[in-house]
Amino acid sequence: MRDQTRWDQKAPLLAAYHFGQSRALLFEVELLVGEAFNDPVLKREMISRLVNLLDSDASPDCLRFVCRELALLGGKESVPALARRLRDKEVGEAAIHALQIIPHSSAATGLRSGLLDSENPKRVAVANALGERRDPLAVGPLSRVLSEPDENLAEASARALGKIGSRFGVGALLAACEKRPPSSRSVFSHAALECAERLAEQGRTGEAAEIYSRLAKAETIEPVRAAAECGLKRTTPRR
Repeated sequence: MRDQTRWDQKAPLLAAYHFGQSRALLFEVELLVGEAFNDPVLKREMISRLVNLLDSDASPDCLRFVCRELALLGGKESVPALARRLRDKEVGEAAIHALQIIPHSSAATGLRSGLLDSENPKRVAVANALGERRDPLAVGPLSRVLSEPDENLAEASARALGKIGSRFGVGALLAACEKRPPSSRSVFSHAALECAERLAEQGRTGEAAEIYSRLAKAETIEPVRAAAECGLKRTTPRR
Protein backbone atom coordinates (compact mmCIF):
# COMPACT_ATOMS: atom_id res chain seq x y z
CA MET A 1 0.00 0.00 0.00
CA ARG A 2 1.18 3.51 -0.78
CA ASP A 3 1.68 5.79 2.24
CA GLN A 4 1.48 2.71 4.45
CA THR A 5 4.16 4.06 6.76
CA ARG A 6 2.27 7.31 7.26
CA TRP A 7 -0.89 5.38 8.01
CA ASP A 8 0.86 2.91 10.37
CA GLN A 9 2.07 5.85 12.41
CA LYS A 10 -1.37 7.41 12.72
CA ALA A 11 -3.72 4.42 13.01
CA PRO A 12 -2.94 3.46 16.65
CA LEU A 13 -3.27 7.08 17.74
CA LEU A 14 -6.51 7.45 15.83
CA ALA A 15 -7.92 4.26 17.38
CA ALA A 16 -7.45 5.78 20.82
CA TYR A 17 -8.81 9.22 19.95
CA HIS A 18 -11.35 10.83 22.30
CA PHE A 19 -13.35 14.00 21.83
CA GLY A 20 -11.60 16.93 23.48
CA GLN A 21 -8.11 15.90 22.39
CA SER A 22 -6.27 17.90 19.75
CA ARG A 23 -7.84 17.59 16.31
CA ALA A 24 -4.43 17.76 14.64
CA LEU A 25 -4.40 13.99 14.13
CA LEU A 26 -7.87 14.09 12.55
CA PHE A 27 -6.74 16.83 10.16
CA GLU A 28 -3.77 14.67 9.11
CA VAL A 29 -6.05 11.71 8.38
CA GLU A 30 -8.44 13.98 6.49
CA LEU A 31 -5.50 15.03 4.32
CA LEU A 32 -4.77 11.38 3.54
CA VAL A 33 -8.42 10.85 2.65
CA GLY A 34 -8.36 13.95 0.45
CA GLU A 35 -5.29 12.68 -1.39
CA ALA A 36 -7.10 9.40 -2.08
CA PHE A 37 -10.33 10.94 -3.27
CA ASN A 38 -9.51 11.19 -6.99
CA ASP A 39 -7.12 8.24 -7.20
CA PRO A 40 -9.12 4.97 -7.60
CA VAL A 41 -6.30 2.71 -6.37
CA LEU A 42 -5.39 4.87 -3.39
CA LYS A 43 -9.08 5.31 -2.62
CA ARG A 44 -9.59 1.54 -2.33
CA GLU A 45 -6.54 1.31 -0.10
CA MET A 46 -7.81 4.08 2.17
CA ILE A 47 -11.27 2.51 2.40
CA SER A 48 -9.66 -0.79 3.39
CA ARG A 49 -7.67 0.91 6.13
CA LEU A 50 -10.70 2.72 7.51
CA VAL A 51 -12.84 -0.42 7.35
CA ASN A 52 -10.24 -2.29 9.39
CA LEU A 53 -10.54 0.42 12.03
CA LEU A 54 -14.33 0.29 11.92
CA ASP A 55 -14.21 -3.45 12.59
CA SER A 56 -11.86 -2.96 15.55
CA ASP A 57 -12.38 -2.03 19.19
CA ALA A 58 -11.31 1.56 18.56
CA SER A 59 -12.87 4.33 20.64
CA PRO A 60 -16.43 5.43 19.76
CA ASP A 61 -15.14 8.90 18.83
CA CYS A 62 -12.66 7.32 16.43
CA LEU A 63 -15.35 5.11 14.92
CA ARG A 64 -17.72 8.02 14.39
CA PHE A 65 -14.91 9.90 12.64
CA VAL A 66 -14.20 6.85 10.47
CA CYS A 67 -17.87 6.66 9.46
CA ARG A 68 -17.75 10.29 8.32
CA GLU A 69 -14.63 9.70 6.24
CA LEU A 70 -16.12 6.57 4.65
CA ALA A 71 -19.21 8.59 3.75
CA LEU A 72 -16.96 11.07 1.93
CA LEU A 73 -15.09 8.34 0.05
CA GLY A 74 -18.40 6.72 -0.88
CA GLY A 75 -17.13 3.28 -1.79
CA LYS A 76 -19.32 0.19 -1.86
CA GLU A 77 -16.45 -1.70 -0.16
CA SER A 78 -17.28 0.06 3.12
CA VAL A 79 -20.97 -0.87 3.16
CA PRO A 80 -20.75 -4.28 4.93
CA ALA A 81 -18.70 -2.86 7.80
CA LEU A 82 -21.03 0.12 8.17
CA ALA A 83 -24.06 -2.19 8.12
CA ARG A 84 -22.54 -4.23 10.93
CA ARG A 85 -22.52 -1.09 13.07
CA LEU A 86 -26.20 -0.20 12.60
CA ARG A 87 -27.21 -1.56 16.01
CA ASP A 88 -24.29 0.04 17.80
CA LYS A 89 -25.41 2.33 20.61
CA GLU A 90 -22.43 4.67 20.26
CA VAL A 91 -21.74 4.51 16.53
CA GLY A 92 -25.02 3.43 14.92
CA GLU A 93 -26.27 6.87 13.90
CA ALA A 94 -22.93 7.79 12.30
CA ALA A 95 -22.99 4.51 10.34
CA ILE A 96 -26.57 5.16 9.25
CA HIS A 97 -25.68 8.65 8.07
CA ALA A 98 -22.78 7.24 6.05
CA LEU A 99 -25.05 4.67 4.39
CA GLN A 100 -27.53 7.46 3.64
CA ILE A 101 -24.83 9.36 1.72
CA ILE A 102 -22.95 6.56 -0.06
CA PRO A 103 -24.52 6.40 -3.53
CA HIS A 104 -24.03 2.69 -4.23
CA SER A 105 -27.24 0.63 -4.17
CA SER A 106 -25.79 -1.76 -1.59
CA ALA A 107 -25.92 1.08 0.97
CA ALA A 108 -29.70 1.30 0.53
CA THR A 109 -29.93 -2.48 0.81
CA GLY A 110 -28.11 -2.32 4.14
CA LEU A 111 -30.50 0.34 5.41
CA ARG A 112 -33.57 -1.63 4.35
CA SER A 113 -32.28 -4.66 6.24
CA GLY A 114 -31.67 -2.49 9.28
CA LEU A 115 -35.24 -1.18 9.15
CA LEU A 116 -36.72 -4.68 9.22
CA ASP A 117 -34.41 -5.79 12.05
CA SER A 118 -36.80 -5.64 15.01
CA GLU A 119 -33.86 -5.81 17.42
CA ASN A 120 -32.26 -2.69 15.97
CA PRO A 121 -32.72 0.27 18.35
CA LYS A 122 -31.83 2.71 15.55
CA ARG A 123 -34.77 2.00 13.26
CA VAL A 124 -36.16 5.55 13.43
CA ALA A 125 -32.83 6.90 12.15
CA VAL A 126 -32.80 4.20 9.45
CA ALA A 127 -36.30 5.19 8.28
CA ASN A 128 -35.22 8.83 8.11
CA ALA A 129 -32.16 7.86 6.06
CA LEU A 130 -34.23 5.86 3.57
CA GLY A 131 -36.49 8.86 3.12
CA GLU A 132 -33.53 11.14 2.49
CA ARG A 133 -32.19 8.68 -0.09
CA ARG A 134 -35.60 8.69 -1.84
CA ASP A 135 -35.15 4.94 -2.15
CA PRO A 136 -38.07 3.51 -4.17
CA LEU A 137 -37.25 -0.04 -3.08
CA ALA A 138 -37.83 1.02 0.52
CA VAL A 139 -41.57 1.58 -0.04
CA GLY A 140 -42.41 -2.03 0.84
CA PRO A 141 -40.30 -2.22 4.02
CA LEU A 142 -41.46 1.22 5.18
CA SER A 143 -45.10 0.26 4.58
CA ARG A 144 -44.62 -2.89 6.66
CA VAL A 145 -43.52 -0.98 9.76
CA LEU A 146 -46.27 1.68 9.59
CA SER A 147 -48.51 -0.43 11.81
CA GLU A 148 -45.91 -1.13 14.50
CA PRO A 149 -46.77 0.14 17.98
CA ASP A 150 -43.67 2.34 18.19
CA GLU A 151 -45.22 5.69 17.28
CA ASN A 152 -41.88 7.36 16.54
CA LEU A 153 -40.94 4.60 14.10
CA ALA A 154 -44.36 4.62 12.44
CA GLU A 155 -44.29 8.39 11.97
CA ALA A 156 -40.70 8.39 10.70
CA SER A 157 -41.65 5.71 8.17
CA ALA A 158 -44.67 7.73 7.08
CA ARG A 159 -42.54 10.83 6.52
CA ALA A 160 -40.02 8.75 4.57
CA LEU A 161 -42.78 7.44 2.29
CA GLY A 162 -43.88 11.00 1.68
CA LYS A 163 -40.36 11.99 0.63
CA ILE A 164 -40.04 9.00 -1.70
CA GLY A 165 -43.33 9.94 -3.32
CA SER A 166 -44.51 6.59 -4.65
CA ARG A 167 -48.19 5.89 -5.20
CA PHE A 168 -47.63 2.35 -3.92
CA GLY A 169 -47.15 3.59 -0.37
CA VAL A 170 -50.34 5.65 -0.26
CA GLY A 171 -52.67 2.72 0.42
CA ALA A 172 -50.55 1.69 3.38
CA LEU A 173 -50.43 5.28 4.65
CA LEU A 174 -54.21 5.70 4.50
CA ALA A 175 -54.87 2.30 6.07
CA ALA A 176 -52.43 3.04 8.87
CA CYS A 177 -53.89 6.52 9.32
CA GLU A 178 -57.28 5.04 10.22
CA LYS A 179 -55.69 2.88 12.94
CA ARG A 180 -53.49 5.54 14.53
CA PRO A 181 -54.58 7.82 17.39
CA PRO A 182 -55.97 11.19 16.22
CA SER A 183 -52.82 12.94 17.42
CA SER A 184 -50.67 11.20 14.78
CA ARG A 185 -53.09 11.04 11.85
CA SER A 186 -51.86 14.36 10.56
CA VAL A 187 -48.41 12.87 9.87
CA PHE A 188 -49.83 10.01 7.81
CA SER A 189 -52.28 12.09 5.79
CA HIS A 190 -49.68 14.77 5.08
CA ALA A 191 -47.26 12.06 3.93
CA ALA A 192 -49.87 10.73 1.49
CA LEU A 193 -50.46 14.28 0.26
CA GLU A 194 -46.71 14.73 -0.25
CA CYS A 195 -46.67 11.57 -2.38
CA ALA A 196 -49.28 13.15 -4.66
CA GLU A 197 -47.37 16.45 -4.78
CA ARG A 198 -44.13 14.72 -5.78
CA LEU A 199 -45.86 12.75 -8.53
CA ALA A 200 -47.50 15.93 -9.83
CA GLU A 201 -44.12 17.69 -9.90
CA GLN A 202 -42.78 14.80 -12.01
CA GLY A 203 -45.59 15.25 -14.52
CA ARG A 204 -47.31 12.03 -13.43
CA THR A 205 -50.61 13.84 -13.10
CA GLY A 206 -52.81 10.79 -13.54
CA GLU A 207 -51.23 9.01 -10.57
CA ALA A 208 -51.29 12.23 -8.55
CA ALA A 209 -54.98 12.77 -9.33
CA GLU A 210 -55.78 9.25 -8.14
CA ILE A 211 -54.18 10.00 -4.76
CA TYR A 212 -55.79 13.43 -4.47
CA SER A 213 -59.17 11.83 -5.12
CA ARG A 214 -58.64 9.24 -2.39
CA LEU A 215 -57.51 11.90 0.08
CA ALA A 216 -60.45 14.14 -0.70
CA LYS A 217 -62.83 11.29 0.19
CA ALA A 218 -60.87 9.79 3.10
CA GLU A 219 -61.30 10.65 6.76
CA THR A 220 -58.22 12.84 6.92
CA ILE A 221 -57.78 16.21 8.60
CA GLU A 222 -59.50 19.17 6.96
CA PRO A 223 -56.35 20.95 5.66
CA VAL A 224 -55.30 17.78 3.85
CA ARG A 225 -58.76 17.31 2.33
CA ALA A 226 -58.78 20.93 1.16
CA ALA A 227 -55.30 20.60 -0.36
CA ALA A 228 -56.31 17.33 -2.03
CA GLU A 229 -59.36 18.96 -3.60
CA CYS A 230 -57.19 21.77 -4.98
CA GLY A 231 -54.67 19.23 -6.25
CA LEU A 232 -57.44 17.24 -7.92
CA LYS A 233 -58.58 20.32 -9.81
CA ARG A 234 -55.02 20.97 -11.00
CA THR A 235 -54.42 17.44 -12.21
CA THR A 236 -57.82 16.54 -13.67
CA PRO A 237 -58.22 17.42 -17.36
CA ARG A 238 -60.97 19.93 -18.07
CA ARG A 239 -63.82 18.71 -20.22
